[in-house]
Amino acid sequence: MKTFSKKWWLLFVLLAFQSITSVLIAWHYGFTKEAYRASITFTMRYCTVLFSLAYMARGLHVIFKTGVTRFLLANRKTMGIAFTYSFIFHLCELAFLHSTITMSPVMYGIQLIPIAFINLMGITSLLVVEKSMSRKLWKTIHTWGSIIIWIALFKNYILIFFIPSLLGDRSIFYLGSFLVGITPFVRLYLIYRKRHLHTIVHKQLSASHS
Repeated sequence: MKTFSKKWWLLFVLLAFQSITSVLIAWHYGFTKEAYRASITFTMRYCTVLFSLAYMARGLHVIFKTGVTRFLLANRKTMGIAFTYSFIFHLCELAFLHSTITMSPVMYGIQLIPIAFINLMGITSLLVVEKSMSRKLWKTIHTWGSIIIWIALFKNYILIFFIPSLLGDRSIFYLGSFLVGITPFVRLYLIYRKRHLHTIVHKQLSASHS
């Protein structure tokens, strides 16, 4: 019960920080279109930080094994739920600017793919839903969903490098860029380590039977 309360407290802090900060940014700029754009920029980069830390939690703990990485690993599901909320908040903010956004039907369709996975991963992260699913299906959804979400986030940061006018407010931009950049390397190291350990165990078993 105590552990459950701690996780819910962390979730509350993450959601409250994102919501309050986004509203304060919009309020600071007078709730104009520019204000919503600045708030949207912050929300997207906050989403990036949450997603990257949750996605890399296991790999970071395998590499560093510190109290911080242990905390991230223990709370990665909580951060995943917070990421889902933050992204939905982000979409709600975009609704205020829908009349100023020009995008082809094809691009809209492409954008819907990571959005669908974000919502699906958020729903399946709920304990009640997760228990009703097979482990294989849950893992498939979250593995491919994480890859698609990372690609979508990476694309956004690449666009900023080619179109500097999209940078806007620099709040946590560099942190987000760094995390998005190292995420695939951490995940690849984790995959390599798993396969390496599997190979060692297989050799030991083969030697014991010979």
